[in-house]
Order: sequence, then C-alpha cells, then structure tokens
Amino acid sequence: MAKTGKGRGRQADKVRPKKPGVLDGQTSQAEQSVKAETSAPAIEKTVQADEKAARKTFDLAAYAKSMAWAYPLALLGIMALMLYLRVVPSYGQVFTGWEGNYVNFASDDAVYHMRLVHETVTHFPDRIFYDPFTHYPFGSMVHFGPLLTLLIAGASLIAGLGNPGTALVDTIGAYTPAIMGVLCAVPVYFIGKKLFSRSVGILAAFTLALLPGQFMARSMLGFTDHHIAEVLFSVTTVAFLVYALEHARTSGLNLEKLKNRDKGALAALGFGALAGISFGLYMLTWPGGLIIGMIIFLYFAVQAVVDYVKGRNLDYLLILASATFLIPAVMVLPYSLTDLSFQLLYYSLTQPFFLGLALAGVAAVYGLAAVHKKTKAEPWTFPVALLGLGVIGMLVLYLFAQQIFGLVMAGLQVFTPSGGMLVVREAAPSYINSATGQIDLSMLWEWFFWTFPIAIIAIAMIAFRAFKDNRPAEWLFLVWNLIMLVATFSQNRFAYYFAVNAALLTGYFVYAVFRAFDWDKFTQSWRKNVRAGADVSRFISGHAGQVLGFAALAGIALLVIIWPATSLSTGAHSSLDMAKDPGAYFFTGVTELMSQSGPGGINHEWYQALLWMKANTPDPQGSADSSTLRYSSGSYERPKDGYAYPYPASAYGIMSWWDYGHIITYVAHRIPNANPFQAGILENNNTCGSAPFFLATEEGKAYANLGSLGSRYVVVENRDANGYVAAMSVWADDRDGWMTEKEFSLYKNQPPVTLPVNSQKYEQCMLNRLYYQDCTNMGHFRLVYESPGDYLVNVNLLDTRDGSIYFDKSFNVANYTEAYGYYVDAIEPVMASQDGSLIAYDARPPEKWVKVFEVVKGANITGKADPGTIVTASLDLTTGDRTFKYMQSTVADSAGSFTLTVPYATEAINGSNYSSAVTPTGKYTLTIGNSTSQVDVSERAVQNGETITI
Repeated sequence: MAKTGKGRGRQADKVRPKKPGVLDGQTSQAEQSVKAETSAPAIEKTVQADEKAARKTFDLAAYAKSMAWAYPLALLGIMALMLYLRVVPSYGQVFTGWEGNYVNFASDDAVYHMRLVHETVTHFPDRIFYDPFTHYPFGSMVHFGPLLTLLIAGASLIAGLGNPGTALVDTIGAYTPAIMGVLCAVPVYFIGKKLFSRSVGILAAFTLALLPGQFMARSMLGFTDHHIAEVLFSVTTVAFLVYALEHARTSGLNLEKLKNRDKGALAALGFGALAGISFGLYMLTWPGGLIIGMIIFLYFAVQAVVDYVKGRNLDYLLILASATFLIPAVMVLPYSLTDLSFQLLYYSLTQPFFLGLALAGVAAVYGLAAVHKKTKAEPWTFPVALLGLGVIGMLVLYLFAQQIFGLVMAGLQVFTPSGGMLVVREAAPSYINSATGQIDLSMLWEWFFWTFPIAIIAIAMIAFRAFKDNRPAEWLFLVWNLIMLVATFSQNRFAYYFAVNAALLTGYFVYAVFRAFDWDKFTQSWRKNVRAGADVSRFISGHAGQVLGFAALAGIALLVIIWPATSLSTGAHSSLDMAKDPGAYFFTGVTELMSQSGPGGINHEWYQALLWMKANTPDPQGSADSSTLRYSSGSYERPKDGYAYPYPASAYGIMSWWDYGHIITYVAHRIPNANPFQAGILENNNTCGSAPFFLATEEGKAYANLGSLGSRYVVVENRDANGYVAAMSVWADDRDGWMTEKEFSLYKNQPPVTLPVNSQKYEQCMLNRLYYQDCTNMGHFRLVYESPGDYLVNVNLLDTRDGSIYFDKSFNVANYTEAYGYYVDAIEPVMASQDGSLIAYDARPPEKWVKVFEVVKGANITGKADPGTIVTASLDLTTGDRTFKYMQSTVADSAGSFTLTVPYATEAINGSNYSSAVTPTGKYTLTIGNSTSQVDVSERAVQNGETITI
C-alpha cells in the first residue's frame, strides 16, 4: 500500500486515465482495486511492485507534505468528540453519589450485566449461564454472551491487581460502552477509506459521532449492555471482509497461490481469518447474532452468481467462506457443547451447526457452479438452479429436520415481530406508530435525520455502482446495507446497527456529489497552480465559480452531518430569539440533549425503594448454611428439563411488571417473578403471570395467581398504573374495555364534550386497586412502603387548539395536602395553561412514584348479624405525611353469619426479618348496621390467616 497520495495517483495513472471526483484530490485505494481487477495481469504486477517499492522508500518529508497525516489526526479528534459526548454531560447521572455510591447503570439489562460481571470477578473465568435469582420460581437461562462480561471482569482484575474493589469494577463497567462506541469509528473509517477514499472514511466517522438515536443511547456511559459490542464486532467483521475481498481479487486468491505463499493471497486469507475471529467475537457477545452470518452467506451467494455470469473463478469465495464461518464455529464450540440441543437464543448446537451449514451452502454453490461450467450451461440458468437448490434445501429441512426448519423460520421472524413483542420497545417496527398502528416515520427521522433518506438514495447509487464495477467488496457493502435497512424497518433494535450504515452511506453520498461536479480536476488544478501563498488569491479569482460552488456544497454537506447537533433538529429555532442568543439558537440539538439525558438508570425514588426492600423484607437465601441459593455463588447448576430448581423454603418471588425485574435482583437482592428477558409475563398456559395478575378484576383470582408463583410482595410504579395498561392488555390478549367515554362541560353555555376516560373495568383491576386504592376492599394485600419524594398527580389534558388528548400527564407536588387539592381541582375541567389552550378534565389521586405491597393470608373477622346486614371494617393508617383509610365490607348471609378478611394488623406491622413503613393509628372500627365496636387484629393473625370471632 502506497503511503503518499502522489504515489498512489501516479501508479493508478499507469493502469488507465484517472477518473475525476475523488473527494480529497487523490486516487483512492478503492479505485485502484477496481482498475487493477480490470487490467491485464502484467499491469497488476507492475502496480503491486510499485506499491512495494513505495513502502520500502517511505519518505517522512514527502508524507508530511502530502497531508496524509491529517486523516489519522482527524479520526482521533472525532473519537475524542464521541467520548466527550458519551461521558461528560451525563457523568453525574451515572456516578450519583447516592447511598453506597451507587453507579446508576441503565435500568434494565445493563444492571444485570453488572451482576454477571461482579460474580465473574469473584469466580473468574466462570460466568452465570443459569440464574435462580430471577424469574421465580423457575429461574432463567441467561442468553447474554460471555465476552462482554469477561472483558469487563478481566480488565477489572488487571487494573485491581487481582483484587478489584466494587467501585473499580463499576467504573470500568460504566466506561466500557462509551469506549466501544468510540472504537466503532475505526472500522467505519477503514471501510470508507478502502471502498471509496480517506475523506469518505472521515466523513462517515464524523457523521457517526453526531448521530443521536439508538446508537448513541446504547453507547452512553453506564449503558453497559451487549448492544454496542454487537455493533463494534459486526462492523469490524465487515471491515476485515472488505479488505479480504480486495486482496483476494487483486491477488487472484486460490489454493495454488496459497501453496506458493503468494503475499497477496496470504494477505487475503489473513484478513479473512481476522473477519472470522471478529465474527466469533460477535457470536460470543450475542448467541442469537446469526443475522450477520446470514448477511455474509447471502453475500457469498450473490457474489457467486455475479462471478459465474462474468466468467470468473469462484475459488476465493470458498476459501474466504471457510475462514469466515469455521473460525467462529470453533470459538463458540466450548459454550455450545454445554447444551446438546438446538436453541435459538442460547448457546447450544445451533450456533456451530448453522455456521457449518452456511459453509456447506457456499460449498454447494461452488459445486453447482463447477457442474454448470462443465456442462457449458447458459449463464442465466445458474441463478435459477441456485434458487431451486435453496428451495430443495428448505423442503428437505421441512420434511426430515423439522426442528432445524423451525429454528430457521423463528430466526426469520426477527423481521416480522408479532403479539406481545410489538409492545417491547426495541422489538417493535420502527415505521409503525405503536399508539395508532399507522405508518409513521417520525421515529426514524428523530434517530437519523437527513442521513436516513440520504442512506436510501445512496443504497440505490451503490447498487448501480456495484453492477457497473462488479467489485466484490462493493457487492458485500450493498448486501450488508440492504439487509440492515430491512432489519431496521422490522425492529427498531436494529437502528443501532444501521447507524454505521447510515454514516458510511452519507459519507459516500457526499463523495459522489463532489465527483459529479468534477472535484478531482479542480484539486489537480489547485496543486498545479498554487505553489505559494501569493498564488491562492489568483487561483480563487480565476476559478471563482468553482470555488463558490464547492464552498456551497461543503456547507450543505456539513449542515446535513451536524444537523442533529443543532437546534434545527429540535425545532427550538421556532421559539428562540436568534438575535438575543444565537448560540442557544443553533447549538442545542438532539445530540446534545441525548448526551445530557444519560443511560436511563433508575431514579432516586426507585433506588430507595429497593434499598428498603433489601433491608425490610425476608432474605430469600435463608440461613447461612443453605447451599442451594446464594446470591454470590458465581454459578448455579441448571435443573434438568421438567424439574424445578431446589429453592429453600425461605425463597419467594417479587411480582412486578417485567421492566423492573433486573433492578430488583441487582439492587435489592430479591427474586422477581418477571424480568426484562420477557420471562414471567405469561405462565402456565397464560393463566397466570404478571400481565394476568395486574389486569385481574377479582382479588381471589389474583391471589391464586400469586400463590401459584410463590409471590410475597408486589411492586407497582406510577407508569404501570397510568401508561402500561395498554402493553399489559396486549400481552394478556385482553385489549377491550379499558377505556370509555364521558361527557364534560368545558365551557359555560356550550354543549358538553365527550372525552375518553378510564373505564370501570380499569377501576376494578388489581393495578388500580393496589396503586390508587391502597388495597381497600381487599383481604390479601396491604401497602407496606411508598417511596420518598414528590407526590404525582396524573391528569388527562385536552388541547383545545387541535383537539389532541394527552393522557396521564403527571405533575409533581411535594406536600400531600397541596397535591390532593390539585387533584380535586382537576377532577372537574380546569385550565391547565395560561393561554387556555390546555384543559385538565380528569385526574387520579396523588401517589408516590413506587409503592410496595405485601401478600398475606389475612385475618378473618367473623360474627353474627341479621341476615342481609351490611358489615364494614375500617382502619386509619399513616405513611409519610399522609393518612389513608382502609375499608372492607360484606353482607351477612342468610344464616346471619359474616366474615371479613383484613390484611392490616392494628399493632406494629413487623415480624422476623420484615417490617412495614405503614403504621395503624388505632383499632378497626367494625360497623354492623347502626352499631359500632373496636376490634384488635394481631400481626400473627394476618400472617397465619387466623380467625377473630366477634
């Protein structure tokens, strides 16, 4: 590889006249490869010899004069910017200074990754692959790959000299995603450089640095998840494969050349091996990551068709496919052999089998091409035969290997999510509005802005270029971009993958636009005529039109790239006075807002609730001599299929919506029934689980649900009771009847307006009865804790300007009395904005952010009364600065008997290893008809279901 721009340009000129339009004024390595592959072998050897000589006679002065050194410096500057954006603005949100110096990792999978890291540090290199400390009473297989865990744990052990403290491990874990996000710029640069030019690589890296959306979110400080590692290793795999293909075509890679130790062929094989290693690292990051394998396999199939039609040798494809697929198969084998079954999302025989199947598929394509060549069949028959071979292969799997066929179809379902997965944020289609079900591209715009439409245009341009040049690396680039675009439309989780594609395609688009305006000729003229500073003004005056044109193009290109970092991306320019504050007008965009928002950790209220839970609920591990359940065991023996994990009698579950399962495990060291693996949402043929429990409208059914799952506590967050009912109803397949309509008189002397409100069905569901009614009229559930902080009053708002409805907007109020007054005012229509455009027409009572409830048997108050008499028990309780009343009512039966099951004791609500933050203020007031009496209820009676006879 020549070191200077001049050397490269002169060598390329020996092949054929230089095409105009390279952005940096030099002939790109990409164009040299295209020229070399279309030249005579003798000329190819001459070019390679000149490159070798250029390397041997490297001239530092010439290198400095060529300005080639500016590109690595620019790349380092871009990487520094990326690191700054991901670390500095949100630093205080991650390193919080809370009790115990808690590091606030992202609140779903990131905290669980850190659980794995801490256990691996203690038991290195063993890592948990089955965990009974989540998804009670079943435990969960852990589908995360081991690589991210081992990288963080290994770095911690090295930095801590074999004994790292918790703070050091957390710090390394918090910085890891940001560092990996920054490193993504390196393969992006080299792909752009190899395919097009150095300038394309720099433009792509710069575009990636400023892109907001999924890529930035998942590479933030504290977002310690495997997602950004997936991006890093997948794009690195593509980069190495691009280089392998370039060397393969210029060297004519085949077995004979490898035997003769041809340097070009060995370089191609070396890059192919590096692609295989990087692919293996990707598979060790995410066992379900066969999508990259599918992309590479489809590329090899497409390239085989192209090469066959063009009469080229296919040897190099089989050689590179062998390296690309065999190496990762060997790398995952130690983990795959731990489960001799076929699982799609866990390490099993699936990964090495499908990698081997992909290689066998490439070999079959190679063999089919050889047969066609020997029979001298028409070229067009080869792709037809290849398609037929694929259909026959799928038919064979369907008839004789239905499990494998099922895995293939399940893998393809990544492009067609359905059911409950549609309400999982990262699995939902990116082009569908989840609220309306209509096509909506606004989310893609907010993630990519102008780079998304540019990417689509650029893909079409790359397709034209690939057909025209028939350059293998460009065909790979095209297939990769097309499949990742489809994947991004199908599930928004792939938007963090597509960020690198969008960046590269944007860089290429800018490059192509400059080519169209003859940039190369312009730069050649500059070099020829500008020898000193005095020549600059003369050149500019003589080429004023071109200078202005290229300046305008550069300005537009720069604006497109930095758009997300400007207020143009937020619409802030419509409300800011540019004359007063031009800086605020232009330089506060989505990129900066995202960098300030942090990784999405828990708020302080949640953290304190989890600390309370850890200190005031029974330890599920039981006594110290229990060997079946230790939080820090490092690994656990997975029970055989059909068998339960041997939990001790002390173990129990915490029922919550699945989003909060991992923080319950990580912070509280308690065992959630449901978790962000989407486990525990539906259990036992959909008869129980978190979704059926929270939506149940009968306490008895809900209580039986928790009984079958061994749940002792229930945790509810404000968003559950207000925003997540829709998602729960989708999972439970119970979508109807949660909303109704009600008439409101918004204006005097105006007819009432019909507006949506919560229905009676919602009022009766467990979610509402727990969170908003504090278990009143229930016998087996009681409030034991609510988080500190402000009270939230959730209201429904009507925008009178366009008739929009805004559900459940929350307002924070510190004092309960004031908050309750706010709620009372909002029950009836009240202006919620000074200009009268927003009207609050309905509200929910003030509540804290997180509330914890205990599941109890309940004490049974029994007695006699006249048949048909209403019997009521009421109890005043306090928590924080508010007092609330619990009530339970029944009617005496025909024999004059009644039973009231009550969950609260009239004495201190505590026992062995547990306590409550709710305090009774006296005794139960029992009202039978017109008479009242006082009743004491002991905590023992509540816990054991004892009977108190009146």
